[in-house]
Amino acid sequence: MYIVAEVTLFVLLLLVTLPALGAAVQWPGLRTGAIDREQAYGLLMAEYLPPGLLGLLFVVMLASVMGTVAGNLTFGGQVLVNDVYRRYLRPQASDRHYLWVGRAAGLFILCLAVLVVYKVRLIFDVAVFMLQFSAAELPANWAQWWWWRFNSWGRLTASFGAPVILLLVRFLLPEWPWWDQTYLVIALNTSLWMLVTLLTPPDRPNVLDRFYRKGRPLGAWGPVRARVESEAEEAETKASDRSTSGVGLIAAGLVLALVGAASVMFLVLALSHLYVGQYQTAGAELVGFALGAVAFFWSYGPYLALLEARAPVEADARAVSAPAGPAAPEPDAGRSRAEPASPNVVVAVASGAYGVLLVLGGLIVTRGEGLIFNLLTGAALIASAAAVWWLGRPNRRE
Repeated sequence: MYIVAEVTLFVLLLLVTLPALGAAVQWPGLRTGAIDREQAYGLLMAEYLPPGLLGLLFVVMLASVMGTVAGNLTFGGQVLVNDVYRRYLRPQASDRHYLWVGRAAGLFILCLAVLVVYKVRLIFDVAVFMLQFSAAELPANWAQWWWWRFNSWGRLTASFGAPVILLLVRFLLPEWPWWDQTYLVIALNTSLWMLVTLLTPPDRPNVLDRFYRKGRPLGAWGPVRARVESEAEEAETKASDRSTSGVGLIAAGLVLALVGAASVMFLVLALSHLYVGQYQTAGAELVGFALGAVAFFWSYGPYLALLEARAPVEADARAVSAPAGPAAPEPDAGRSRAEPASPNVVVAVASGAYGVLLVLGGLIVTRGEGLIFNLLTGAALIASAAAVWWLGRPNRRE
């Protein structure tokens, strides 16, 4: 799933970036700065799309922005409530209290975002800031899986220290290139959370033991591994590969990730060079993509098999099955319950309705090429709605 998502994300980004390269030819002011470069895609939309498709693309872009903003607000609010407020400040409050705190946290995050918007001149600057912020936390994200000593105080320090250090570096060293600022922020933030982790006590043994039993993490888990495997029910794991640290698997996974990332980058660059007519360079990059993809998929299956060999045995698999007999009736078996509409029905109805609107609007408003584009798009939406409904029927899912 993650591989498909990554490839799809970077390839779909080309639908925005490649036309923007063509916009620089149509409007030379985009290259000189006379026209705001962030207007490139909007200029293309207004110039080449008929009314129906223009509205569809506008709605799609607005929906993607709204979905991204809503997801980040929800995620940020629940992190502040569950990982900070509920754990350290008010652990025994009511659910209603936490709900209102979560709403206040979302509003606080939204206010910070609005402040950032008024201080930013280019979207690229926001992308660089988010890259620097994410990179500053990356070593901590690895440490929580690979190092038993990493604790909740180190996690908090990494999360809240990253933006503070990043702002200080950008304020004190504005002349540095952004990539050098990123390396410095990673080093400073990693040093800070490691110091805090070593100066504070580790997490409770029962928490560490439960996490190790469920996840069998790789890396430096020696004390926890020895404690867990000393128990009677874990004695059979001592002779297995799960009793090792798995450093080799970590290294192999990093190499495999680099091969996959390089392969995707070769594909993106190849399509970009094809778009601007640099066919020799694009051909070489396509060869690099093909070699990287073959190496990745040839190694990915065996690597997953090695990871699955370390996976803990599920409790359900070890449990003894109950004697056969008449099944106990479900508590609500006799009750009829109104089920909400399934997601496939909602998507099918929305897609089909907009397809009909495009067809009717195209017939009434547009002529020529615009009419053809609206009719084709409307027909495609109606066909996709029918396919979504057909593939999502209950008897097919069973």
